[in-house]
Amino acid sequence: MRDGTAPESIRRKGARGDVPVSLVEKIEILVFLSTHADVETSQQALHSLRGWNTQELDQVLSDPSTSPAVIGFVFDRILEEQKDLHQVLEQSAAPSSALGPPANTQKLESGSASSALADSGLAATPSLEAEQASAIGAETDRSKETLLQRMARLTVPQKVRRALVGSQEERLILVRDSNRVVVRSVIQSPKLSDSEIESFAAMRTVQEEVLRLISKNRVFIKNPVVIRALVFNPRSPIDVSLPLIKLLKDRDLKLLTIDKNVPDPVRNSAVRLYLTRTQKR
Repeated sequence: MRDGTAPESIRRKGARGDVPVSLVEKIEILVFLSTHADVETSQQALHSLRGWNTQELDQVLSDPSTSPAVIGFVFDRILEEQKDLHQVLEQSAAPSSALGPPANTQKLESGSASSALADSGLAATPSLEAEQASAIGAETDRSKETLLQRMARLTVPQKVRRALVGSQEERLILVRDSNRVVVRSVIQSPKLSDSEIESFAAMRTVQEEVLRLISKNRVFIKNPVVIRALVFNPRSPIDVSLPLIKLLKDRDLKLLTIDKNVPDPVRNSAVRLYLTRTQKR
């Protein structure tokens, strides 16, 4: 089905979500068919996705096997649309009294109150000023809420979305997240810079999964700074560090032989390799 050559009857089943496969595969098929050249097929697939159980969608977005492309599509085209629709419905259902008086009425009332104060010779009382200052202070406190606090309130799908398209500061927070799907999305972000990868490779506060993902990426591992950071990082799994030792320069290799922070197998391997290199000269 993924190559677009599946029979029409199978495509129709897939667009309805009736194919007997796992939940993740069903959603992946629906996402694929949502962009199909056949308009009827794509519309049916989108309709099926929009009517899908939200809890099951969240389950798929939290599954490590779900691709970032599927996550991004479901989040943007389905969950965000549902959120916007709910907001519109809530606003349309709100009683007119809840919206407050018309703006011109508020201005008139405000003007009348100000006029009455002026006529009576009374200025704003200290208590009123205190209330206004308190309100301004509360608003300032909300604006000062840290990015870490805002990120902590996000759901897994929202974190995945921020990991893929968010800022560098957001990725720096999310790469330490306990959810493997979130950290995998950080490493797969198209906005990720070389300096970020170098920083992640040296971090001792990330999951081993992050370091494994970096070591398996052919582009990242071409960077000698990343290689050195992974090998010297005590957090790196031994099976990640050992194959990279042979890629170290002599100076770094010598430093590794006396580094007490790395595991013994890594240090011992560095000693053997360093002796081998020096004996050949």
